[in-house]
Formats: sequence, C-alpha cells, structure tokens
Amino acid sequence: NEFVDVKGDIAAYGNHYADLHITSTPKIDLSEAERVLMPVHKAFDFLLGPVPIMGFSGFGSIDLVVKGTKKDPHTFGWFKTTGANTYFDDIYDLTLNNADSILTFEDTNTIFKLQNGYVNGKKIFIDGTCTLKGKLKFIAKLPEQNIGVLLNVLKKSPMLKDMQGTVNMVESADGLSDFTLNLDGQLLDISELKIGKNVHAKGDIALKNTKVKIKNLKNELQNIYGSIKFDDFYYKINLTSAIGNEKFHVEGDIDNDNASVAFSSEKILIYDLLKLINIPELNINSNDKNSSYINFKGKYKGSISKINYKNIKADGNILFNNLNLIYTPKKMPIIIHNGNANIKNGNVSLKRLNMHIGTMPFVIGGNIYNLFEKPYTDLSVFARPNQKAADYLYNSSAVYPIKLKG
Repeated sequence: NEFVDVKGDIAAYGNHYADLHITSTPKIDLSEAERVLMPVHKAFDFLLGPVPIMGFSGFGSIDLVVKGTKKDPHTFGWFKTTGANTYFDDIYDLTLNNADSILTFEDTNTIFKLQNGYVNGKKIFIDGTCTLKGKLKFIAKLPEQNIGVLLNVLKKSPMLKDMQGTVNMVESADGLSDFTLNLDGQLLDISELKIGKNVHAKGDIALKNTKVKIKNLKNELQNIYGSIKFDDFYYKINLTSAIGNEKFHVEGDIDNDNASVAFSSEKILIYDLLKLINIPELNINSNDKNSSYINFKGKYKGSISKINYKNIKADGNILFNNLNLIYTPKKMPIIIHNGNANIKNGNVSLKRLNMHIGTMPFVIGGNIYNLFEKPYTDLSVFARPNQKAADYLYNSSAVYPIKLKG
C-alpha cells in the first residue's frame, strides 16, 4: 500500500512551534499528498514552490522536514512528481501533462525544476525559486504552441482578467508561436496574483506563420511573423504580415491601451486590400485581379480599443489600372481604367481618373481631405451622360423619368 506519514510535534500554546517529518512511499497518489500538505501550507503560510498548484493528479513522493513557527518557518527535503497533470483553478484549458518534476526545500528557499512535461502535446521548460514567504522568480518556455489556444486561455481565465483588455480586438487566431515568460514578485496565494502590482511579468511571443482575425476586418490577416515583447502591460511589437502576396509591416509600442506604431507597405494590390477590409457597399470583381495597387507608410498614436482616426498620419501613392468594382446596393459596375492618386498626411490628391460608372464615362480630379476622419471633397467631375445610364441610375425608381436628347 502507498501512503503519506506525518510524524512530529506541534505546540498547543504560544507560538505553536512545530517539528514535523513528512514522508511517503515511492508512488503515492498526489491527491493524497495534497490532502496532507495543504494544511501544513496554510499553517505556515508558505508556497509549495514557484508555481502554486491549485489542482493536480498523478503520482509522486515526498521527504520533507518542517520546523519553526508561522513567522519563522524552515523546510528541508524534496517533493517529486511522476507523470503528473497540474493546473490552476482560475486558468482555464491550460494543463501541464505528464510532468516529472522535483521541488527541493533548502531552509527558507525552494527550488523547482521541471524535468519533463507537456502543454498541448508540446514539451515545455519551467524552473525557478521561491522563498517560504512567497517571493518567487521563475521562467517558463513554451515552444511550438498554437497561438489560438493561448488566446482562448487568456480570454476565458478569471486569473488573467487584467490582461484581457489588450486582446479585445482579436476575435481568433491560429498558427504556431514560441512563448517565453519570466515572473518575479511576492504572493502567498495564487488567487491574489496581480500583474504589474505584486507580480512582474516579462517575456516574448515569437509568431511563426500565424493568422489573426481582427474585429471589423472582413478576413484574417495571414502569414504573420515577428515578435511581441512585453513587460507587464507594455508591449513592443515588430510584425510582418502578408496582404495577398505583398508584405505589410507594423512596428512600435503599446502601453496599456495607448499605442505609438508605424506601418508601411511597398505594394499592396487593391484587390487584396478590399478582400481584407469591410466595406459592405463595395465589392471587387473576383474575376479581375488586375494590377491596381497602393504603397504607403504612416503612423498612429492613440487608443487601440477606440481608434482615433484623426491621429492616423499616412503618405503614399495609388495606381489605378482597370480596377473593376461593384457598387452592391445597385449592383452597379464601376471601372477605373487608369489614373493615380497621392496620399499626404491623410489627404488624397486624385490625378485624372478615367472611369465608367455603369455605362456613363467620367473623368475625375481634385482632392479628398481628412480621409481617415470626416472626409470632404473638392473635385472636378466631367461626365458624358447617356440614356442607358439615366435609366439605370435614376429612372428605375423615379416618378418623372429623365429623357436625354442630343
């Protein structure tokens, strides 16, 4: 039979001095070890290592001496797990599986070493130290983790609620990432964990060909590479994504909800850009990918949860070459045969756009101001109306239809 044995004395009065020796057979059920150890932990107010385990299953063994008082505890010995599964009650869907570990007690210090363990089927690495009064410092490395799984853990877990505001705009994600986390701080109960207050979190997320769905975008951003370094709620991002087959780069800082980022692309096809963004009234002819494109560089400073479009500063160029669009409310074709536009500080200068709206030819030039906030125009429009266009655009719903002559 496997069992845990506790021998020793605890003073009934005064400072309740204790001198205990806790041992076990080589392969005890960890739920039994938890039943014995938790009262000792509560009596002496010390952590069982740098990763305070709220629930576990599997097997292990223990040889631990506990001496002293609540104010001055001392421990000597070790606690081992074999093939254990561990988890936090308030961190959902994140379990360390098949964990072989050793927790060594050296007087007022404990040293944790994960010898073998897996999260989501991938081997991970954890080690660190902790004092009996809860001062902890440890590092965790989780390579090859699915970023979508980690995102769901962050969004759903009560223990991580302070960090959830940083991902409100992210609906879903998929793809591999390497996650490194350094924690140091002091707490006696994991339920008291407060990032940026009693625990300092620092680390890095390396994205490797991931895809992310952002609110208000029609489709996912794909082929994302780069890094997100974090220091509590300060983030430094350096990411490259692909829109179609062209690269889009974002770099900068996010401090809580305040961003200061730069973005750029040498060339993005208008076809691919309209597939990404959500403009319900405007579609692009899926049979005509064409060669119309935009290049740009810009900056943004402001909130990430509530974008201030006034703070978007962008410069660039647009080249139109047989851009074939459809105005969906009227199922009206719009073809921009040629022309170009320049973007400067959020203002757009149109240079002789030759186009057809329905069957009516147009030539448009002029300026669009405040493109990202409340745009207004100063345009020159030359058109050659015809009866077919008048019937399509106006007469189909008019009481008094227009008849063109000449």
